[in-house]
Amino acid sequence: MQTIMLPEQYVATCSQPAICLSKDNTILALNDVACSLLDAEPDYFLRKSLHKIFHDIQTDTEFSLSRENYTRVWFNHPSGQRFVISLRLDPTEDTSDEISLLYLKDIDKQLEGHKLAQRYLEVFENIEEAVFLAPIDDTGVHQNFIDVNKAARQRLNYNKQEMLEMNARSLNPALNLERVRAFGHRILQEKLIKVEAIHVTSDGTHIPVEVTAKLIERQGKKYVLSFARDLRKNKKP
Repeated sequence: MQTIMLPEQYVATCSQPAICLSKDNTILALNDVACSLLDAEPDYFLRKSLHKIFHDIQTDTEFSLSRENYTRVWFNHPSGQRFVISLRLDPTEDTSDEISLLYLKDIDKQLEGHKLAQRYLEVFENIEEAVFLAPIDDTGVHQNFIDVNKAARQRLNYNKQEMLEMNARSLNPALNLERVRAFGHRILQEKLIKVEAIHVTSDGTHIPVEVTAKLIERQGKKYVLSFARDLRKNKKP
């Protein structure tokens, strides 16, 4: 008679960080090594969908799991910070099994660009001006923001999750893709630029700003770190 192992017993047999998943990607259990790696309590994960806690790096949405290679994803830590983790399904399992093992690997050391960007944002989180961080591709197109500071959220009247679903074009809906791409090309070529722009708040208020944008390159990844100074403060009453 075959012994049926509980999810907790299943992950406890693993020496490496592991999560036990149901067929619909609900997290059933994780071992102590995984909790230590992720620096979070088990209750943060249990009975939640994997895709509520881990997101695709490029699209910030759901991702596909592989049994052959590790997939790099964002981990949304309970503190509100985001880290990069690699995930891979157990390659030895039968795909018809009701539960699956998901292995985790910490690759922070390979992602110096993100860690450097995170340190920038920790420094600037509480400065007076708005700060935005976004990946940029080789065509000059900004991807969705991966972080914004408190001043940006308060000025534009969005919460953090809402802003992480936005990009540079979202700040001024009147801009077309070609103008945004031209701005991106300048950043890629000149590395540091300063321009005047208009940011639009959630209630439609237009705010004139001076944007200083700096290109950050690490491990083949490109990011734009932007500081937006509110020009309304320069106007005399």
